[in-house]
Amino acid sequence: MSYVMQNLSKRAIEVLRDGRFDKAILENVGFCSVPLPLYAVTACNLILLDKCGGFLPLDDCVYKDNLKQCRELADFWSSEYGYDLADFDFAPYMGDFFDVDAMSVRYDKMDVVDDIVALGYDRAEVELYKSVLHYDIETVRKYLDLKIDPNAVIYDDVPADKLEIADDHLGESDSAVNDCINIISESVRTMYGDYPDISTYWDARRGHIPVERDALLTLLHAAAYGRMYDLLTGSKG
Repeated sequence: MSYVMQNLSKRAIEVLRDGRFDKAILENVGFCSVPLPLYAVTACNLILLDKCGGFLPLDDCVYKDNLKQCRELADFWSSEYGYDLADFDFAPYMGDFFDVDAMSVRYDKMDVVDDIVALGYDRAEVELYKSVLHYDIETVRKYLDLKIDPNAVIYDDVPADKLEIADDHLGESDSAVNDCINIISESVRTMYGDYPDISTYWDARRGHIPVERDALLTLLHAAAYGRMYDLLTGSKG
């Protein structure tokens, strides 16, 4: 599993083709409340590396090497196992990755839609923002179909007619799109005590690193919002 997590394509493919491993890991790597297949780890890595490379806090050489090897793994899963990585569904894992990072106080504050609308913000834009934070894909799509702007600036403690002070505002981030970027970039560099962060796994020079639960759930969290970012910005959702 660590080879897949680290995008070490040659080593991972050799082990998978050799067949001398516990086949149960193909259907469930563990750590989650519902089964998480091994190929999903590559699906998550690919979303982040292929779609979000422009704002990942990585050295260029580390990024390019991981993207290359991750694509090799994705091709392997597709050609030899028939998996379509683009179809991986994050919804069943919401409870798991939200448990690892509770989204900050904003998650709760954005629930109070009426209070934020009372500050002068558009209700549909606030509802869209809330749906993004809750990873409610169906509702997000509904508002995007209505042409609601995911880049709308919304603060939970600044009136809409006072946004000129937002540059000096020390509160929460300002839009659904920016929140996705923040979740992704912060997750890649998030440390959990003695646990390695995602970027540590992607630095192949460190060699074999056992996969920890918090790191895997953080990867799920970041990749889910990578897909959300794609959806909000008009890429493949």
